[in-house]
Amino acid sequence: MKKFLLNTIIICVFLFFITCILTFATELSVKSQLKASNKVEYKVSDNKVQVPNSSERAIANYQFSKVFLVVRLIITFLIPALFIYLGAIRLANEFKGNEFLRLIKLTSLYLFFDLFLSIPLSFFSSFYRLKLIGISNSTFSLWGENYIKSFALNFIITVVFVIIPYIIFIKFKRWYIVLGLLTVPVGFVGSILAPVFIDPLFNDFKPIQNVQVKQEILSLAKKANIGDVTILEVDKSKETKALNAYMSGIFNTKRIVIWDNTLNQLSSEEIQSVVAHEIGHYKLNHIPKSIALSGILSIILLGLTDLISKRIVMKVGFFKNNIVNYKSLAAVPILILIFTILSTLSDPLTNWYSRKIEMDADKFAIELTHDNLTNAKLEARFMETNLSMNDVNPLYKFWVYDHPTPKERIEMSNDYKPWETGDYRFDKIINEK
Repeated sequence: MKKFLLNTIIICVFLFFITCILTFATELSVKSQLKASNKVEYKVSDNKVQVPNSSERAIANYQFSKVFLVVRLIITFLIPALFIYLGAIRLANEFKGNEFLRLIKLTSLYLFFDLFLSIPLSFFSSFYRLKLIGISNSTFSLWGENYIKSFALNFIITVVFVIIPYIIFIKFKRWYIVLGLLTVPVGFVGSILAPVFIDPLFNDFKPIQNVQVKQEILSLAKKANIGDVTILEVDKSKETKALNAYMSGIFNTKRIVIWDNTLNQLSSEEIQSVVAHEIGHYKLNHIPKSIALSGILSIILLGLTDLISKRIVMKVGFFKNNIVNYKSLAAVPILILIFTILSTLSDPLTNWYSRKIEMDADKFAIELTHDNLTNAKLEARFMETNLSMNDVNPLYKFWVYDHPTPKERIEMSNDYKPWETGDYRFDKIINEK
């Protein structure tokens, strides 16, 4: 165990220096762009927004994103592979105690191993980079506090509930079907509990203070046949200069949450357009649909994990007989490695679906507000405040983007006028009275 821990520290330090060098090299290459303005100028002609050019600082941000993408992919595959290489299988066999106590020990070891090897990239990509490009208001202490909270929450939930998937793995021949199906009710429970118990751990929420904006949002919700919805504002300005809003929860925990930055910087019409988009996600059942599709994808990925891992454990001899039985704790590190690889390779598919539902929510928002021009203007505003590119490399979009590009959203907004063509998509769920 001492050797394992020592090697973990050495690798963490090595990754820190490599990530540091890559970050500073990228910073040097975009030095002049970092000093440029983030101002985005857009023009409106014939009630259409011309797609604006990306700001120089957004281009710098994009360069960092491409570098960090490569580093993130390498580290994602490296963590479970190194966990095995450094002796996790041997340690799983050597741990004292009953099967479930050994499972908790192995799980805890992996979570801390993942934490230490992820820290360098997390620091440089989510703190240093965002401060450098001028989009972050966070202090190092606040970033560290949230990072520790996220890890602690993930650690507690994983350690407490890991016994359930392990029992399913041991007891069922087609464990991947049972476990995949289980993700569906877990997803629904999470959607109910997260807004009430988890989100408040990271931010302060309060009822929206602007009475006029509140009434306008309630009118939109009523028009979309949504009742009993809570409208909150959240203090994100202490962390970021970016703008956003979201709708979370289901049943009696549903709520519309607007960042204070959004309330302070956008006009009434723009806020309504943002909120209408989030209402669209709710009315189009994107949360339950995503949970259900995630369950199907989980079954497929876990099934492939079972097939590949079983072949590795039973037929490949480079593990020196450390694994005597596929249905054992010692096989878990192999399962983690294979599942990590497969789930990462499936990211383009999930991102494609996410881009589709985001575009659908945009169209819903336009139908709900009858205001396609504001929707288009918003995307230009977000390019400035969120340092977004107007368009990106197709391969990068394919692999990373879970939202359409601003260019795609502006062009769609310019042309989507169902009140002129009569080609409504959501008239059956929008109350025009």
